[in-house]
Amino acid sequence: MLGEYAKTRIGNYANRARRVMRAAAKGAAPTMNPELKRGMSEARQHFDALRARWPRAFPASDHDVRPLASGAAAIVAAEMGWPAAYTRGVLRIWKARSAYCRACLSHPGRIALDGSPTGEVVDDEARAMAREQLELRKRRREAERQATVAAREARRGPSSAAPSASARDAAEASRVRSLAPGAPKPNRRRRLRRDKAQGLSREGRRGAIRGRFKIRAKSGHKPRKEAIGRCPGRRTFLDGSLVTR
Repeated sequence: MLGEYAKTRIGNYANRARRVMRAAAKGAAPTMNPELKRGMSEARQHFDALRARWPRAFPASDHDVRPLASGAAAIVAAEMGWPAAYTRGVLRIWKARSAYCRACLSHPGRIALDGSPTGEVVDDEARAMAREQLELRKRRREAERQATVAAREARRGPSSAAPSASARDAAEASRVRSLAPGAPKPNRRRRLRRDKAQGLSREGRRGAIRGRFKIRAKSGHKPRKEAIGRCPGRRTFLDGSLVTR
């Protein structure tokens, strides 16, 4: 024997199907119930009131969210004094949240408004809808991220784009030439401007600076102290000879 709630749900589905079929026969798209639409638009305003009335069914922490029982909408409508369609709109927004969708995928059972288990399980259709909602939200975030990156690159212009391989090769060749014996030593500020213009990153510039000031000992001699730094100064070998760059 079907319960009263199941009979009501079946009747609602049948009425909705008949309305859709009549609208399709007339050639017009089915319109949304105004009360349902209003409930969806004002849903977030009522979350605090629902949380104060049923803290376990509408928790503040996403980790504590659980799938609600099927008869929750009727109880909420009776307790809050809302129309049935308006209540369905409010709960539809609550169930469309990412936390609720993840709860449907990770928890097999549903709970009542007081937080007690009802023995009702989350069916495959509900899991499929939750998975589809999460995938849709993920694709939407990725599209927004790509649009933001494209807009940022458009504002920067082509001159500020990432350096190509040829530009990096030219910068490396210039750095090697500057390390050659007898090459002029530009000052640090001018060198940083040149490296930045040639496309070296911050880490690359630091590595280039360290490489320029690295002092290599002559063959067969052991330096008294490793002469590596920005300004090594005058360093001598154990025999007293001067270490040169």
